Amino acid sequence: MIQIHLNFSLDIILIINRQQYIFIFHFSLVNMEIKIIATIGPSSSNYSILKRMINEGMDIARINTKYGTLNEHLKITDSILKIKGCKILYDIDGLKLIPWLKNKNFDYIAVSFSESAQQLKKIRKLFFPRCIKIIAKIESKKGIKNINQIIRECDGLMVARGDLGKNIEYEELPIY
Repeated sequence: MIQIHLNFSLDIILIINRQQYIFIFHFSLVNMEIKIIATIGPSSSNYSILKRMINEGMDIARINTKYGTLNEHLKITDSILKIKGCKILYDIDGLKLIPWLKNKNFDYIAVSFSESAQQLKKIRKLFFPRCIKIIAKIESKKGIKNINQIIRECDGLMVARGDLGKNIEYEELPIY
């Protein structure tokens, strides 16, 4: 049995790559609530597979806007909304927002290459008065440098080790 005692309310996201699917486990450190986040891609985007994934316990569907087309993203979103019982997370590249996203029904937005609290505040303001939860993705040296202010502004944090490893010398990678 593992016991964890922490005194802050930031969320942690753990990513596990299993064959065709990437599963992300979301731990809310306030009450140790665990959510399963699955990245939706070509092998998991049709309605019947999405329904099965939701029935098997997927809590949040992650749609990475870096890949696929607008029509594919809309089709996945519509399918998930029809099935019900699952939240939607859009993964975007910094401030590069597709205008259609402002009017879509979703719960979380993951911001790739988060580098400052101001960047996250701009995104939050774009969606006001909606209360979208922002997940900051740390993938650059500037993101590491500003991590304390980013933590205060975001609702959750992901450290993308792959991109971070490309942008920072191994000797400089933070160890926590």
